[in-house]
Amino acid sequence: MQENKLFEVLLDVIPFAAYAVDINTYEVLYANKLMSESMYAPREDFCWKKIFGQEEACSWCTIPQLKQRKEIYSSEKLVSSFFDEVTDCWLQSYDELVKWPDGRTVKYSISVDITEQKEIQADMIKANTKLSIQRKKLLEANKKLQELTDNNE
Repeated sequence: MQENKLFEVLLDVIPFAAYAVDINTYEVLYANKLMSESMYAPREDFCWKKIFGQEEACSWCTIPQLKQRKEIYSSEKLVSSFFDEVTDCWLQSYDELVKWPDGRTVKYSISVDITEQKEIQADMIKANTKLSIQRKKLLEANKKLQELTDNNE
């Protein structure tokens, strides 16, 4: 039990939301401090209602993919990104299956808010598009200028 307390203390200080969900019942078994503070329905059992405020299993749920793995714990995390409409934030989730102390297999997840990165990425795409359009216009203007120069000679 000392290990569990150490585990909880360590996860409470990380600046990311972390939680564990029973993969068969979708019951939230653990939520670190950051996740607990942002829960929509703390008294609910189902993760989709409790954590994400959804009325049914989330469309981005990774439990089905994780269940298809042969290994319970893999060195490669399942990484996914999704938009949380309720908070208006983009999240990147790092998920893995682990054995819980009582023997159950659970999905352990750490979620990182990547909204700022997504906004910067969108701004870069817009800027790149604008530059591409300007480049095309400059090439066309240069071609016309060249034609005028050739006609005057």
